[in-house]
Amino acid sequence: MARKENGRHNSKARIDSRGRLSIPKSVRNHLKVEKGDTVVISNSLSAETDKTCINIFPLRVWEKVENDLKKMLNFGDEITREIIREVMGEIEYAEIDDLGRILIPGNLMDEAGLKNEVLFVKMPNFVEVWDPDKRMEWKRQLREKINIERYREVLNKINIGGDHEERNTQASNG
Repeated sequence: MARKENGRHNSKARIDSRGRLSIPKSVRNHLKVEKGDTVVISNSLSAETDKTCINIFPLRVWEKVENDLKKMLNFGDEITREIIREVMGEIEYAEIDDLGRILIPGNLMDEAGLKNEVLFVKMPNFVEVWDPDKRMEWKRQLREKINIERYREVLNKINIGGDHEERNTQASNG
């Protein structure tokens, strides 16, 4: 039986000369946002991908992130406060226009190395926006530094390690 396309694949798009990024419908569906909604754009909030991509959050998700940051600020040390200051100082709010586009601030585009073509990588609650070449280089570097057995272990925990059906069959026959 053929699998129904559900829009979970990563998508490519282009940034126009004015810095407007057209968000594909599958990405808007993933984020659960529509034309006229506000999204939050930030530098990557991951140490592994720091400033190599940007993140786009639906406003409702960002509000939860911001609440977590506020809690951390209340009990954090100086370094925690500096990191939170960096994160909060780099975010931008953008409204999705009638054509499904948002304006990407030039400083965020420059820091992430975004030019014309971009790749959307769907994460559980947000999307990452990458330069496709930078994404390939990041993946290459990741593969060099991780242990293949650890990689398989993680994939198996989330049931995408390639032998999921075989394990289930063995478990039910065992």
